[in-house]
Amino acid sequence: MKKINKFSAVTTFNLKKHPYGIEMINSFFINWPDEIQLLAFVENASSLDDSKVRNKVLLNDYHKEIPEYEEFCKKFQHKEKLTDDFRFNAFRFAYKVYAISQALKKISSRYLIWLDADIKTHKKIPLEFFEKLVKDTSYMSYLGRENISLEHLTYSECGFLIFDTHHSTHKIFWKEMMNMYSGGKLFDEKEWHDSYIFDQ
Repeated sequence: MKKINKFSAVTTFNLKKHPYGIEMINSFFINWPDEIQLLAFVENASSLDDSKVRNKVLLNDYHKEIPEYEEFCKKFQHKEKLTDDFRFNAFRFAYKVYAISQALKKISSRYLIWLDADIKTHKKIPLEFFEKLVKDTSYMSYLGRENISLEHLTYSECGFLIFDTHHSTHKIFWKEMMNMYSGGKLFDEKEWHDSYIFDQ
């Protein structure tokens, strides 16, 4: 009987805009435990050769795998703000939310780890390290913020997250999260990026 791994991971990036995503994948392949598989939803991924990492990293074409993102953009295109203020760039940060949602449909592991594509792993990580980051009574693990001088940076740092799919909160949380996006409820909030929405 095949053993089901306890942890899986997911990331997303646009290869043309964010080539550093390749460094993230390579460092994951070299330094993360073999028991953890990474699902990478990548835009413009057709030129990538994943033959050397395929046993540990699954490359997916973002738009083929996640048509819901394009549906979201078309449905709410009238909400796009022409501003450099990241707090209102809902479409940029929605990539992540839809990637996590899709990964949750694919994995069989108990825990799903989200990794921003600019994370580079510099040394080997033992599997036991991840065991210390989770506990049965908590649905999520995340990076908090302390002693931040900028007033608007009071929300969670969501570049590294762990979700417990066996927790009683899991299905409720993701039903509400997707209602925020596919239902457009996030546009009623003060800020429209994922870190703010995750905290609500």
